[in-house]
Amino acid sequence: MLLLMKKLTLANDRRTVLKSPPHTCRVKLLLELFPEASFIHIHRNPYVVFKSYMRSIRIMQEMMQLQRPDNSGLERRVIEQYRVMHDVFLEERPLVPKERFFELSYEALEKDPVLQIRSIYRHFNLPGFDALEPSLNSYLGTIRHYQKSELSDLSPELKKRISQAWGRYFEEWGYPA
Repeated sequence: MLLLMKKLTLANDRRTVLKSPPHTCRVKLLLELFPEASFIHIHRNPYVVFKSYMRSIRIMQEMMQLQRPDNSGLERRVIEQYRVMHDVFLEERPLVPKERFFELSYEALEKDPVLQIRSIYRHFNLPGFDALEPSLNSYLGTIRHYQKSELSDLSPELKKRISQAWGRYFEEWGYPA
């Protein structure tokens, strides 16, 4: 990763934005590698995250499988991965100075993306939002009819398992369990 970052930043001084959910639990490492890094954390309703992640796994399996995958225990593994990743995140989040950390909900970003992106620019004192805004609005116009994938409902038993394992995150980000 470090080699890739060096190559990306060799020719210019512009900020590089990494969007990678696995980096959620790498705050300390990222700060060691990039001491001046800024962080934007977008949280989402944990039930929706679970359903979306399960769907992504199944799609990837269909595309890449050579044999039928053994999905016994998949729900348990997804629940555990999310718990471990976010426990580490909540432990390491205080390492980031407040002026270099911005958190928002996916729902707020979806509802008013221009306002949220403007807020990010303001928080980090980034120049250029006024120049960006027309292009941003133009892009948003091209995706206004986008339909999100339908996600299946969770059984009451699975919802209970998720809310018990992830209760801390529901509470942290204000989602009803």
